[in-house]
Amino acid sequence: MKAIVKNEKGTVLVVSLLFLVILSILVAALHGSSIFELYFSNKYQGSQMAFYSAEEGTKRAMNWLNGLGAAPENSIGMPTWFSVDASTTPWSSYNTSSTPGFRYRYYVLHLKDQATAYSSGDSAKIGNSDSSGNKLHFYQITSEGSNSKGSVVKQVQVVVTANY
Repeated sequence: MKAIVKNEKGTVLVVSLLFLVILSILVAALHGSSIFELYFSNKYQGSQMAFYSAEEGTKRAMNWLNGLGAAPENSIGMPTWFSVDASTTPWSSYNTSSTPGFRYRYYVLHLKDQATAYSSGDSAKIGNSDSSGNKLHFYQITSEGSNSKGSVVKQVQVVVTANY
């Protein structure tokens, strides 16, 4: 009987190279997945920063309305970013401000006045006077915020009331 001689020299080399190729493909796929997750994480962070910037603009506009002693639509020298007519909404005349980390702009639109004198008790009231003769005024605040790079923009619109 003849003995069969097996020449297995180099088999370990072929198996180890195959293992390294499979491992390299796996590492490349995980690396791509990590880059993908990092990209979307940055997009989400920018989106949140833009939203919070728009919220900051809304708060600033509400503070401006709250600090007035009289209805701005009845005042002389209204700011250019305040409008009383929806057809002439000042899209190009925002009040632009920025604080560290926040870039926002806003404008205020007067919608209407309440027909009769205001009686206290409305939870949406801005102002601190309940005397007779005061009217409830409705305003729309439109605020746009952007992230620090300006690549993501979010818009917030709210309707608020003020008693003057």
